Formats: sequence, structure tokens, C-alpha cells
Amino acid sequence: MRCSIEKAAVERSAYDDRFSYVPPAVLPGRNIYELCPVCKAPLALGAQYTFDMDRGIIVDRKSSHRVVLVGVMTLANLFGELEAELGGEIPAMIMGIEKSRVKGVISSKSKELDTSVAGYSRYMKTLELKGMGNGTTVASSDGRLEVRVQNPYYEPLVAGFLAGFYEATSGKEASVDWTRAAAGYTDVTISPA
Repeated sequence: MRCSIEKAAVERSAYDDRFSYVPPAVLPGRNIYELCPVCKAPLALGAQYTFDMDRGIIVDRKSSHRVVLVGVMTLANLFGELEAELGGEIPAMIMGIEKSRVKGVISSKSKELDTSVAGYSRYMKTLELKGMGNGTTVASSDGRLEVRVQNPYYEPLVAGFLAGFYEATSGKEASVDWTRAAAGYTDVTISPA
């Protein structure tokens, strides 16, 4: 194979710089996974997903849904661009879409789930494995849930993920707030709507 690279005759698009990824502040992680010697992904992913390498398909073992694994900078840029073009309501829309998706997946299982603080802590391990952040603390009082997630993937997506679990397990509509992760973490507050 031969590759030839030449200087283009046209100017760079003004949009080229809009899609540059600026990494957020991060905190030291505490996750240690045994890695696949071939692809370097955590071996624990194999317990959650099946990989059909010949067909290029990944399926979530628990939900039987097909999934796509996407790098953080791809979605961060996409969501940022949507917000810049369409307005500040985009993060709440993304949160709502994720909340509905998670609620639907969990509700379809009709399985009894532990909604104690310990249960939420276990549920947040899914965030870690998916690279969405490290759930560090959970506090619950009078139906209100306060969660801290370090190194969140995208704050509205993380908030929706947690709120979907809350709605599916409590049977109540959720009111959801989150903080921007400027210091490397987001605080998500979920309470009955």
C-alpha cells in the first residue's frame, strides 16, 4: 500500500478548530482491571458484552441490546456542538433521554434490585466499567439521593444513568440536578418530582 500526502489547494475550514477536544480536570482513579493482552480493554467487559468479531457486533449480555463503544471526546464534542447550535436545553434533553433508556432497560428485566446505599454503590460499578466515571459516595435521606461521581464522562449522561435506576426501582418520577465537573467530579441530586 502506498500513501501520498500533498498540500491542499483550499483553505482550512473555519469549523476545524471547533472540534478540538479539551480534556476536563481529572482526579486520580482507583480502578484496577486485568487487561486483555490483545486489545488492552478490561477483561471484565467480556462478562458484560459479547463480541462477534466477524460481524463487528457488540451485544450487552444483560439487556440483549446491541451497543457501540465510543470514546469520550467524540460524545463530548458532539454534545457541546449541539448545545452551541441549539441552546442550553440540550444537556437536560440528553439527561432525559438517558434516564428513559436506563429506566426502560431495568424495568424490562422485572428483577428485584437493591435500592439501599450499598445497592447504588454496586450499581455505580457499571459506570466505572463503561468509563463513565467513578461513583465515590452515595447518601440517601427521605427519598432524596445524593451521589458524587469522579471523572464523569458527561455530567448529564451520568445524571440520567443514575436517575433511570432511581425511577425504575422507586416507581417515582425523578427531579434531577447535577454540577459541572470543573473540579474533576459531579454531584448528582435525585429526588421525587
